Amino acid sequence: MHSLVGVVGASGSGKSSVVRAGLVPQLRHSDDGTVWDIVTMIPKDNPLHSLADVFLPLVEPDLSGINLIRKRNTLAEDLEHRRVPLWDLAVEGLRQQKGTQRLLLVVDQWEEIYTNCKSGTQRTRFIEELLDATSRTGSSLSVVFTVRWDFYGEVLQDRTLLDRLENSRLDLGPMNRDELRSVIEEPAAKIGLTFQDGLVERILDDAGDEPGSLPLLEFVLGELWDKRRGDGQVTHDAYQALGRITGAIATRAETIFNQLNLDEQRAAEFLFRRPVRRRKKIRGVVRTCRGWTHRRSRWLGNWPANACWSQAGFRRRWHHRQPGTMVPPLRPLRKQCVRKQWKWHMRNC
Repeated sequence: MHSLVGVVGASGSGKSSVVRAGLVPQLRHSDDGTVWDIVTMIPKDNPLHSLADVFLPLVEPDLSGINLIRKRNTLAEDLEHRRVPLWDLAVEGLRQQKGTQRLLLVVDQWEEIYTNCKSGTQRTRFIEELLDATSRTGSSLSVVFTVRWDFYGEVLQDRTLLDRLENSRLDLGPMNRDELRSVIEEPAAKIGLTFQDGLVERILDDAGDEPGSLPLLEFVLGELWDKRRGDGQVTHDAYQALGRITGAIATRAETIFNQLNLDEQRAAEFLFRRPVRRRKKIRGVVRTCRGWTHRRSRWLGNWPANACWSQAGFRRRWHHRQPGTMVPPLRPLRKQCVRKQWKWHMRNC
């Protein structure tokens, strides 16, 4: 039982799904009767602002508009200069949420504090606040963060953070074939959805044991749900038409691209050459499409530059449930991540 947990894995290994679609729903339906409030953030380029963004609605729920923006900026500065500690925000947030005993902060994509945050001071203060708020005696705040394994070397450089994670780090490896089969079949069986003989094995053969296959599997399952027959069966023909695991996204993208006019196709080609860049000092890629599409959309003309992203289904959709001592072990949640995504598609598409 730990108040600070790090979930480490390769890109596309299901880190976010384990936390958001596995741990969070379990906490909100806790068997021991503990009522949790859960907030989720991504550090972006200013982690203290992102932290203020998620805690301000807890402590001052009636703020809105320009007052909310001003207060958020002020709170971020107060956190940076140690005028308001995160510990106090957590205490006040729980006081405002009547009947809530514990608060969980989920920090997704922790690596952004090394890739997108240019201020060493901001980065240091952000980590210090999390460590302090979760280490105090009687603390009701727990923190779970997800980080790509190729950025874990940055964590190794911070001895205090590393010491806290000594016995509370979850290394997330690839799912085996039986786990993937249960992810596909069990949710489908609950609503009477069936697969033609041999189709599940075919999908598993195509997925193989390649790293990062989970996002592709999730995408294909969502597409197959849309293409199910009237009798509730998923067929080999539908799977083949999608392009199978390796070609499904390309097939979808090509379909959308061909629906665009010539000017839109040129804009899309320009846009899709720009979404990532590589930094020399830090391994891995840094996404730059956030904000970039909005800044360039005027230059690209009236057609919204980010339309292809949303149409092509690149926005992640997570299933969240509403609320219900420390964070319980994550390993039993291992097989639930993609299964819950599959169930989300079947309920909501």
